Parts: sequence; C-alpha cells; structure tokens
Amino acid sequence: PEGRAASCQTPAARRGCAPDYASIESPPVPRSGDVPSPINPPPGCAFHTRCPYAFDRCKVDTPKLVELSPGHGVSCHLRVN
Repeated sequence: PEGRAASCQTPAARRGCAPDYASIESPPVPRSGDVPSPINPPPGCAFHTRCPYAFDRCKVDTPKLVELSPGHGVSCHLRVN
C-alpha cells in the first residue's frame, strides 16, 4: 500500500485513517495510560503502557519493524498483513 493507506496498518493508526467529521470542532480526546520513562523503559513494546489494544505479548516481546514500502514501516504485533 502507498500513502495514507500504508499508515493504517495497526488498530490505533486505523482510527485516524478515515475522517471523523462529527469531531472536527471537538477538543482533542486525552489519551489514557502512562508514558514510560525514557531513562528506564519497560520491556516489550514501547507503547504497551498507553495503547488501548495492548495485550500480554506486548508487555514482554518487542515487535519487529516490518517495511511496508520504502521509507515506511510498522512495528506492532497487531499489524495488518
């Protein structure tokens, strides 16, 4: 895939792939979860503490970076094949 479709490879990214015209004038929704320490990051995926789609594997296994197209990649256990 190319362009915007290429960026929609994870559940969190797919939420931003289609415009939500009802929320254009709404304030941003605050994200839940904890931002991990950059000095002592937790094991596993760097986003598991704040990702609404994280599951047990995310806490222990760092996802591999997969190139989707030149210069574009995704690193998520839930990426779309």
